[in-house]
Amino acid sequence: MTHFGIGVSTAVTAVPGTLKLAVQADRGGLDLITVSDHPYHADRLDAYAELGVLLGTTERISGLVSVTNLPTRP
Repeated sequence: MTHFGIGVSTAVTAVPGTLKLAVQADRGGLDLITVSDHPYHADRLDAYAELGVLLGTTERISGLVSVTNLPTRP
């Protein structure tokens, strides 16, 4: 089975565009939305919190954090 998805930004300045992309991806029939975890950058959102918000604004798309920084996650 093949899945199609999109990776979106975790930049604080990109929030409006990221939300719009998530909704477009969901409505467009994509299967997956991904974010990368960069907790050591002050200008980035927490990947897990962002993914929760993105999935809360969509209806059927799945999500995952594609990279997790384990040393910063207890």
